[in-house]
Amino acid sequence: MVYISRIVVRNFKMFSGEVKLNFGQGFNVITGPNGSGKSNLIDAVQFVFGELGSKRMRVPDLSGLIFDGAGENNTKPQYARVTIYFNNNDRGLAIDRKTVSVGRRVDTQGKSKYFLARC
Repeated sequence: MVYISRIVVRNFKMFSGEVKLNFGQGFNVITGPNGSGKSNLIDAVQFVFGELGSKRMRVPDLSGLIFDGAGENNTKPQYARVTIYFNNNDRGLAIDRKTVSVGRRVDTQGKSKYFLARC
């Protein structure tokens, strides 16, 4: 069974720098108080899988997904990136690798690039 094993977000919405979330096989739950970023993680998944409607991710345009504060070196980040890693041990995806990642990056002009990697 293919499942998400990890999500890595970088400068995405409220997440400054890089944040990694590891998931186990089966049912996983994300909990936390209001304002802790739970819905931003859902937005991150939508973003990776190609959501083009910025309003659905609650920003005026795609460049609004970039963290809007000081990042590394006290400068504003120039991009946001989200990568989802899939456990592919049983080769449920037609790629002969144990892990497959899908990612997307957006820059300050709102231009996106997609990434597919065999890890």
